[in-house]
Amino acid sequence: MNSSPGFSTFAPRLQVGSPMSKALTIVGMVVAGLIGLLFAVDWVAGFPFHGADWRMNLGALLGAGLLGYLSWDAMKDVR
Repeated sequence: MNSSPGFSTFAPRLQVGSPMSKALTIVGMVVAGLIGLLFAVDWVAGFPFHGADWRMNLGALLGAGLLGYLSWDAMKDVR
């Protein structure tokens, strides 16, 4: 049995650069863009959520920005 601290026999290792990891990071960026666009349009034009509270729009925009940044950062590691 290998006793090195960073090795686990139960958890499979993620292959960096695999097509699935690239696809998931791209999906994360697309979802972040769509959510950001949706809530930005609601904040400005009041559509599709009928101008919901500005705090909800701001929180969703911050969350979309965070998701977009994390997806972009993960994409740099996947290449």
